[in-house]
Amino acid sequence: MRYWTEEELEILQDNCGIISNKELAYKLGRTHGAVRNKLSILKLSVFSPNYYTARTLGKELGKCHDIIMDWYNAGLLKGKQANWGRGYLKSPMVFLEKHIVEFLRKYPHKVKAERISNPYFKNIVLENKNGRTTTL
Repeated sequence: MRYWTEEELEILQDNCGIISNKELAYKLGRTHGAVRNKLSILKLSVFSPNYYTARTLGKELGKCHDIIMDWYNAGLLKGKQANWGRGYLKSPMVFLEKHIVEFLRKYPHKVKAERISNPYFKNIVLENKNGRTTTL
């Protein structure tokens, strides 16, 4: 039996729902069953994704998805192209929570706290706007 490394667990968490379990297995040199089992143990599922699309993130932050994409294109917000799409549309950009938190800590002035619906994101912005910095 091979134990899971911290790096492998981070890859699982960062890519669950973005790439298929079979691709994760190939990338990690694990079996499909091993990946499925570990995701189950971690309570991760493609049905409870750990990412936001530009549209869903825009709703959370009180911004339109075009502004989210502007931040991405300017290199302010990290994201990646999902490997799934919806019919004729290209695959969406997805943003992991950890990258959103990094963005909010670095650029709290880009959003208005009162427009943020997610309490976790709102607290990060308020802390940083009030001069209290938090570590990553």
